[in-house]
Amino acid sequence: MQPLANTGTRLWVCKTLPTTYDEAGYEALTFTQIRGVRVAGSVSRRHKTSTNNPTDGLVPSNRRVGAETSALPLDLIRLQGDAGQEILKDAVNDPASYAYKIQQPDGLTLYFTAEAINRTLGLGDSKGLSDIQMTLEIDSQLLEI
Repeated sequence: MQPLANTGTRLWVCKTLPTTYDEAGYEALTFTQIRGVRVAGSVSRRHKTSTNNPTDGLVPSNRRVGAETSALPLDLIRLQGDAGQEILKDAVNDPASYAYKIQQPDGLTLYFTAEAINRTLGLGDSKGLSDIQMTLEIDSQLLEI
């Protein structure tokens, strides 16, 4: 077994949502690569639970009652004229969700939809690069291919 490196992971965005939330639905979309991604956080699917406390002496148990929202933080080097970054800039001002695709070098592809909930411009200093921090709030199931 070998550890998997994240070098070469790519992030893509599409303003259009899939007609079906399966592989065929996402692959029918035209995605634009977002360049300059330095760090993309972790994605997860978490469930809300509710504890059942029966009155008849049975052991309490937890049950899934819904999904929790997961957020994906992004740290990008600001690239002037990058089409993917321009779409992200539009996304933060648009209340609609966009479709996203993450491709890892080992062949793993993740699809999901999310709302861009913030965008912060890092102005830095005269020796640094201008950067952008964003957060995508995932609002669909994570499809792992």
